[in-house]
Amino acid sequence: MSAGELLRQANQLKRSGKLDEAIALHQSQPTTNLARLLKSREMGMKC
Repeated sequence: MSAGELLRQANQLKRSGKLDEAIALHQSQPTTNLARLLKSREMGMKC
């Protein structure tokens, strides 16, 4: 799964009120540090 698709799915879960599932999906895939930072920022998490 691409980082963009992963982010899209995680954001969809977040909008649906499924924050725990969104966070789990966000953390489930290995990513580069830059991609992880960008995703964390999109999810509203502190890095």
